[in-house]
Amino acid sequence: MNKQQMMSITFVVSVLVFSAGIDNIIHQDTTVERRTRSTLTQDIASLLIDRGLEERVANERAAALLKKDPVSFASMLSELPLLFDDISEEDLLNYLAESALHKQSVEWDSYEQLIHLHHRITHATPDRKRRELLAGIAEQNASIGAKASKSQNFIV
Repeated sequence: MNKQQMMSITFVVSVLVFSAGIDNIIHQDTTVERRTRSTLTQDIASLLIDRGLEERVANERAAALLKKDPVSFASMLSELPLLFDDISEEDLLNYLAESALHKQSVEWDSYEQLIHLHHRITHATPDRKRRELLAGIAEQNASIGAKASKSQNFIV
């Protein structure tokens, strides 16, 4: 066996081994995303059904709201109540359900959207400290979104 044949075999074997590992990682990520999307969709749809929407319409609106990025919705749903003692996960789900009801998008990287969310839930204007925290959250989410879109451009 000559050097070129040996390199070709090594290359084929390494591609097969590497692609199997990548496939497992991609499968795990999509499984988590699917589970996250499913749970959030069900939670939001259930709130919409409680408000009187038909089940089919409630599921469509909840799915449409989460279509863009269900993982960031789940992340914010768990992180915001930790940062603000006056905002609960239930409050956030109600806010998301109301947004879905009115077919409004929710942008986690928008400072104005986060201020609106805080005001809508607490019925108070956020103080300076909270505004700075919300600005930091929006900025961090924007940078995460920019990195994610750049990495998606390189996926073949």
